[in-house]
Amino acid sequence: MHRNHQQLRDIRKRCVKAKQELSTNLYHRLNGRTMLRANYAPFIPKKSPGARCSKVNSKAISCHPCSEDWKIHLRRSPRKLRHFSTRSSPRLKLSLQLGWAPISTQRCFSPLRDANLCLLTLLILSAATASEKREADLEKRLKLLMEENEILASRAEQLENELSAQQQNVQDVTTRHKVEIEAITSRYKLYSQSIDRSCVHEKMESARHHP
Repeated sequence: MHRNHQQLRDIRKRCVKAKQELSTNLYHRLNGRTMLRANYAPFIPKKSPGARCSKVNSKAISCHPCSEDWKIHLRRSPRKLRHFSTRSSPRLKLSLQLGWAPISTQRCFSPLRDANLCLLTLLILSAATASEKREADLEKRLKLLMEENEILASRAEQLENELSAQQQNVQDVTTRHKVEIEAITSRYKLYSQSIDRSCVHEKMESARHHP
């Protein structure tokens, strides 16, 4: 894995270097500073009239009509250079490197592809199972909490019923005590009245016998 990582880093460095060279070359070409260098040959499409330009021994060789076309293009507008000078040797190197990059990565990672896939599948499955376990645990906890809430609600209803029954019993007991107290007071009144009457009767009889 370390070797593959080093190769990928080298490929990235080369790609970045080629891109930098390409950007500097295109910048100089569009600004008109270095139009024809020794190591870079402009690319002119086949549709253009002066399409007679080639690269031989790392030197740009252009015919007379081609140079005339270039002068006309330079006089008219520098933006047309984007259509006529769009390819250079750094760009060719970059395209080659980008073309060889997937092949090299495939060669590097082909023996380890199955192992990587197995590891990825195992990781995905473990993550999925862990998430499923968490969801199942949460569902179980929610179910237990719901059951506990139902039990507590039923217990609260039972306690309310017991409390109401006890309050009713207390009210019944208080009413019974009130009735008993009233009966006792009435009996006491009657007893006191009977005693008073007996006392009066005794006094009257004593008065009769002892005038």
